[in-house]
Amino acid sequence: MVNYNTSRNIMRNSTINCLVALLFWAGCGDSTGPGRTPPEIIWEQTNAWEQNAPNEAWVTAIAINSSGNIFAGTIIGVFRSTDNGDSWTEVNTGLTQLIILSLAINPSGDVFAGTQLGGIFRSTDNGDSWTAVNTGLTNLLVYSLVINSSGDIFAGTQMGGVFRSTDNGDNWTAVNTGLSNTISTL
Repeated sequence: MVNYNTSRNIMRNSTINCLVALLFWAGCGDSTGPGRTPPEIIWEQTNAWEQNAPNEAWVTAIAINSSGNIFAGTIIGVFRSTDNGDSWTEVNTGLTQLIILSLAINPSGDVFAGTQLGGIFRSTDNGDSWTAVNTGLTNLLVYSLVINSSGDIFAGTQMGGVFRSTDNGDNWTAVNTGLSNTISTL
């Protein structure tokens, strides 16, 4: 007989480790091609997530800042690790919607969280506090966030299409001209 809780915990830990490993590999540059092989991924399971996060924390988004802090968006808020995932701290002060669907970090280190029905929140202090930044955003279900090299932020919403902010999230403008259907994922 399979213990459901044990199976679910193993799956969740594997998912977190897989996301971190894939994100790291993607950040390594081109490691494939003639005569090249992908880097070896060594998996290490830790119990830090189970010890420091509620049992039902489904990870929906993950981002790493230039200091190496890892942010995990979950269905119960944002968690931060400052020690490469060995421990996690809940960082939800100011978040009025805890279902996090997307995360992005700009070159200045500001963290953006797209939520289910709460719009977009910004943290300018490494996740310690959050402020809603939804001026001009007509749809508050934000599936995806990306930031280009100029610092413009793009948000993919449900049935609202794509929005762009050129002022660090203070204001949003729909940028859907030419899209045959509005899209929700960038």
